[in-house]
Amino acid sequence: LLCGVLSSLLLKTQRLGMDAGHSELRVLTWRIRRLFGLGPQDTELQELVNSFEASVLQINHMRDRANAVGVLICKGLSLDIYSINDNALNILAPERGEDSDEYSAGEVRKLFAEKLPKNVTDLIPMGHRYDHTRYVERVQHNRTFPSSLMHPLRSVEVLLFDGSVSLCNISIGVLTKERDIVDRDCYFYAMLCPVEKTA
Repeated sequence: LLCGVLSSLLLKTQRLGMDAGHSELRVLTWRIRRLFGLGPQDTELQELVNSFEASVLQINHMRDRANAVGVLICKGLSLDIYSINDNALNILAPERGEDSDEYSAGEVRKLFAEKLPKNVTDLIPMGHRYDHTRYVERVQHNRTFPSSLMHPLRSVEVLLFDGSVSLCNISIGVLTKERDIVDRDCYFYAMLCPVEKTA
């Protein structure tokens, strides 16, 4: 119930296009605390609130870099890729030399046509594929995402076209919410954005 309420508040925040400044976060926090009568001893709920606040900030940071956010649409729990946008392909492509311009729209799709991912597995480093397969099996068995996916933003390693690995922020969700999660015609989305390197 708590996760559901926090998720709905997060979705409302995204729909309103809030900047998630400190004042807005204080208002949201106050509403959550009031809703649940949060007291000093309620550490579990406080952790959810803290996680929610951090998630709003992270998602808004991702939104501020909208030109760098890649989007994948996958079909069914087989996770066959139905659609992948140019931003996602630019993330997967090797960096050009310092003297070169960035890839133009659609250029990566042509240059790396034989490397275009057909399944989410193609984007997962070999060392993580077994764990990912088990994870999907649990989703299929339980017919729902585990609580760890309730967190709207995760950092994961993504396999690039040149075989190297990049750390990306990723937000995953169900696109066709009216369908059962195990339905072959259920579509999922993933938004990914490279983690900014710090000096």
